[in-house]
Amino acid sequence: MKAILLSGILILCNYLGFGQVAAFPDSTFNGTGRKIFSMGGTLDFGDNVVLQPDGKIIMTGATFIGGYAKLGVCRMMPDGSFDPSFGTAGKVTVDLGLLGYQGGFEPEMVLQSDGSILICGFAQIANPGDDDMFVCKLSSSGSLDPSFGTGGRVSVDMIGGGAPDAAYAITTDNAGNVYACGATRTGGTPFTNDMAIIKLTPAGVLDPSFSGDGKLLLDVSGSWDFAYGISVRTDGKIIVGGYAGLPADFVALRLNPDGSYDNSFSGDGKVTVDIFGQNVADEVWGMSVDPDGKILLAGDGIDVSAGSIAKGAIVRLTADGNIDPTFNGDGIATFPVGTTSTMLRNITRMTDGRYAISGDAAVNVDKDYCTIRLLANGTQDSSFNFTGYFTMDVSGLGKDDLGYGLAVQPDGKIIVSGNTSYSAAVNEKYSLVRIVSPNVLAGFTASSNLICNGGSVQFTNTSMGDNLSYEWTFEGGSPGISVAVNPLVTYSAPGIYDVKLITYNSNFSDTLNIPNMIEVVSQPTAPAVPSGSASTCSLQSAVYSITPVTYATTYTWQLDPPAAGSLQPNGTIATFTAAVSWTGAYTIKVNAANQCGISAWSPAVNCTLNHMPSTFMIQGEGVYCQGTTGTSITLNGSETGVNYDLYLENSPTGNVQAGTGSSLTWNNIVIQGFYTVNGYTSSCNQQMAGQIYVEMKVPPAQLAVPTGSSSSCNNISQTYSVAGVAAGDNLEWTLLPAGAGAMTPQGSQVLINWDPSFHGNASLSVHALNECGQGPESQLLLIQVYQSPDPVVSGVSTVCYLDELPYETATHSGSSYVWDVTGGEITSGAGTSQVHIQWKAIGAGTISVTETNADACAATSQVFNIEILLCEGVNTGFAKDVLRFFPNPAEKSVNLLFDKPCEKKRSLVICDLQGRAIKDFLIPAGSKMLENVDISYLSPGTYLFKLIRSNDSDRIARFIKK
Repeated sequence: MKAILLSGILILCNYLGFGQVAAFPDSTFNGTGRKIFSMGGTLDFGDNVVLQPDGKIIMTGATFIGGYAKLGVCRMMPDGSFDPSFGTAGKVTVDLGLLGYQGGFEPEMVLQSDGSILICGFAQIANPGDDDMFVCKLSSSGSLDPSFGTGGRVSVDMIGGGAPDAAYAITTDNAGNVYACGATRTGGTPFTNDMAIIKLTPAGVLDPSFSGDGKLLLDVSGSWDFAYGISVRTDGKIIVGGYAGLPADFVALRLNPDGSYDNSFSGDGKVTVDIFGQNVADEVWGMSVDPDGKILLAGDGIDVSAGSIAKGAIVRLTADGNIDPTFNGDGIATFPVGTTSTMLRNITRMTDGRYAISGDAAVNVDKDYCTIRLLANGTQDSSFNFTGYFTMDVSGLGKDDLGYGLAVQPDGKIIVSGNTSYSAAVNEKYSLVRIVSPNVLAGFTASSNLICNGGSVQFTNTSMGDNLSYEWTFEGGSPGISVAVNPLVTYSAPGIYDVKLITYNSNFSDTLNIPNMIEVVSQPTAPAVPSGSASTCSLQSAVYSITPVTYATTYTWQLDPPAAGSLQPNGTIATFTAAVSWTGAYTIKVNAANQCGISAWSPAVNCTLNHMPSTFMIQGEGVYCQGTTGTSITLNGSETGVNYDLYLENSPTGNVQAGTGSSLTWNNIVIQGFYTVNGYTSSCNQQMAGQIYVEMKVPPAQLAVPTGSSSSCNNISQTYSVAGVAAGDNLEWTLLPAGAGAMTPQGSQVLINWDPSFHGNASLSVHALNECGQGPESQLLLIQVYQSPDPVVSGVSTVCYLDELPYETATHSGSSYVWDVTGGEITSGAGTSQVHIQWKAIGAGTISVTETNADACAATSQVFNIEILLCEGVNTGFAKDVLRFFPNPAEKSVNLLFDKPCEKKRSLVICDLQGRAIKDFLIPAGSKMLENVDISYLSPGTYLFKLIRSNDSDRIARFIKK
């Protein structure tokens, strides 16, 4: 019997329908059924695969090293690990000359009976810059075979002149001769190509018995001809598959051993097939030949009627070159696996007559590996993944996966190889998957995975396949063996047991063994007495525990009496929290349970709950002055029967007082530190609330002289400070004379607002104070306070636009002046106490002046507001003798202003519009301005100013009374 695991294991296999089996990655290959890897170059492009008889897997491709493409070959063990007996750590690279690109390099290979490997492609060895057909031979250990060609390599230039040649398929005949096919560009455009075929002797030399020189070019269509498959029959005739024409069609050729067309094949040695009959491109990428001579071509065709998507296509021809109507009804099978494209690269016949096909399909956007399985009649094999096809995102990251190579193991597992592109032309990798789709798949479920001894389990068979039989093995069960479809099994003894099912038919079998599937348990026994504290104090917590009981899944804890507190269970542990005021004896016990029943109670653990001292607060100042007897600490309450110990820095002082029911005091405490109080009885102790820090204070020392400016002006504020102030000390500042200014203390600083009426000598000092007294006064800081100026602007406040007028402030020796004007411009006197200003903006203007005296004290005047008016003028007839009046219109008064003092006395008359005089004025000679001439008595309307002149006509101007 196995160790008990108290957890259920639920094994489910979904019923998928008899005769139909899911396809999935084979986890016995690299742990995940897939392998993505680099050959060590900066870029890797995986391609084809071949399977050795011993199950080892060989894969080809290209890898870039030092800026040039190399042939990259690797060999893996059946479990997906690299074979250390092949090359270096399972990898080999072969030089291809100065080949600087990979496009179109699709190295195909064929395995020899001695384990050697023939591989074809193209290279730039003999002719740099010119692609030649290339064949190399590797030994079974991965080294180049020096007996083949030149150092294991052969390079063939088909027609010279720099025309590119490429080989895409390779095979051998019974004599060991090597055949490779591909294409040669024979014209000036990429669309002028002939099929190219070479034949080499086993030693790697061109065989002149074939086409006279071992090389053959076939212009099948006159334009675009490529060969992608080649096979040699036992009679030496050669079958070639590919595509020809523009747009291309599928094509198959049969040649005589000398390279001439075999006219017994389709009448002229060649057959073409238009897949959809729509005159669009149909291209072949792979070919295979059945044992009975039937030819299968794999590729894709554009279906215009389906939105011009590329569909996978398979064509089967009879051995004599006719379309085989027994294959899907018309010899053609098409497969729109992807949503936008499906490209089929290789096809092979399986041992049971079915076909496996590899390629890729664009599912949504990115391409995935695509594997198709067909029945011998060309229809999709629905027993393969229910649909006949299987797609796989190899990286699982939604990247392009291009499927090329194909191999089928004897057990039916399918290997597909190719390339995974994490980032095109930047991060490309070889990739390989192994897919399993068993013909028989064992599966079952159980009605329960956890039962009581004596109980039964109903097993339900979910195996898949045709004409199945079953052999069950039930460890620990009755019956122990069964051939029933869905057996009912009884288990008597507790334990954990395996279940095994062998599902089989006449051809296949599958075994499913589920270890530890069924767990059988019995009712648990009573737990042992709980362990934990036998004595507890009020409000404290205590943990009680037991050893786990076999088969138990839950535990129930019990506290008696419940008034003792609360019990919080957690499996084999329970936490007891004592009540606040209850004391006395209590017990704790526990039982165990599972689905089979409940055990008896355990023996109880006997415990006592004791009184916990109540919490009181400690109080006290904590500070005492030097030279006194110390400070006191008080506990604001106590209980009788409880002792209280004074602690210093968490250590007992031994200064213990018995509780009285009232407050307690400890006097004459002089040792500095943190003090606490602990109340205790014989069973419980409780730290009282709070703590007091005791320290000794000394009176303050004399402070330094205050720092700050020793001179000031009486219209500003200044800050002074003092250093060396002890924490907790307060400061008192003294300013003499007391009326020199107002002080505002700010910590170790003081702000002085000097009184404008004071100037002369002042002094500042300071002293500190604390609980233990006042310190000595500091030395004096002497301060010279200077008188600040008080400038006032005077001049005309109502002016006319473009007037130039004088303004001034009092003149003081040694002072400098800075004027600030808006609405006008200083024309002279800047920097002095008197300026002339021309007013240049109608509306409001301002004047202010800042005076700095000889003591460097400065002050700015109040703003002098100016009203700037657009004034009316009356020309007097004298040069520059213009009388102006403003405002206009006016309501109560007007102002009269000459540009310069009037040279003669004049008469000014106010008239109505009929010229009748209303009031006259005399303007004395030398007058500059008459202010506030009263017009309030006039009714609203328009009036005239008439300037009377003795030697000339009068001058008249209008004004409006509002």
